[in-house]
Amino acid sequence: MYRHGVGGYPTERPVLMHTWNTFTVHLRQRFGQRVQKIPLDAGASCPNRDGTLSRAGCTFCNAIGSGSGLGLAGMNLPAQWEHWREHFRKSNRASLFLAYLQSFSNTYGPASRLAAMLEIFRTLPDLAGVSVGTRPDCLDPEKMAILGAAPWKEKWLELGVQTLNDATLRRINRGHDAAASAKGWSPSMKTTSARGRITSATMVSDASNTSSRIVRSSLERLVLELTSTRSSSSDTSDSVCCGSKPSRRTMPFVFLPMSQMIGRQ
Repeated sequence: MYRHGVGGYPTERPVLMHTWNTFTVHLRQRFGQRVQKIPLDAGASCPNRDGTLSRAGCTFCNAIGSGSGLGLAGMNLPAQWEHWREHFRKSNRASLFLAYLQSFSNTYGPASRLAAMLEIFRTLPDLAGVSVGTRPDCLDPEKMAILGAAPWKEKWLELGVQTLNDATLRRINRGHDAAASAKGWSPSMKTTSARGRITSATMVSDASNTSSRIVRSSLERLVLELTSTRSSSSDTSDSVCCGSKPSRRTMPFVFLPMSQMIGRQ
């Protein structure tokens, strides 16, 4: 079913009505207009690339950390921002943007590095918020507090959980087990200054030889873990979400609100 308008705002074309909450719709509802995600390469590394765990990397990650590669090419963050901002202003007529630290693991290394990147973001024009992509085993309370204290209305921590099945994690050479993911959203990570930060989790639903039963089991466990942690902690965020990475054979990337997934309105 289609209708013109979602969440009370007008749209220029019909929008498919879903039973889940897509990230595009979420941002429209928050800001009243389209917010375009801009991929940024901050020159980060990864313990699965620099030899700490491995040099081979995860099987699904490419040589430039599944990002644009502009940082490796020598373009700094403000230059990347301006490049993509001009592109999306013309192609999508966007006027607000979300800074997405996409390439590699952006909380890997000292906390001061994350703080310095967020300080650069203060100078970027038309910035609505930030999204920081990372691995669950590259987090600590200090980094979570830095992200939580950032001044923007929209703050996302995008955890690459991938799966909560240890056999699949070994097969994709992830370098950590499911317990590391659980630690990433544990109450010890939810410091008072981290309130307002929204946690999302990405999962690979088309890993080779991974059955739909294993994928479903991981998703159900993730929902229960996040819901349990949220209810037992002081975190007041009401938008803890999870999602699935896109492929030709699976659903698109979506953010599923916990209240919807467990049947609460």
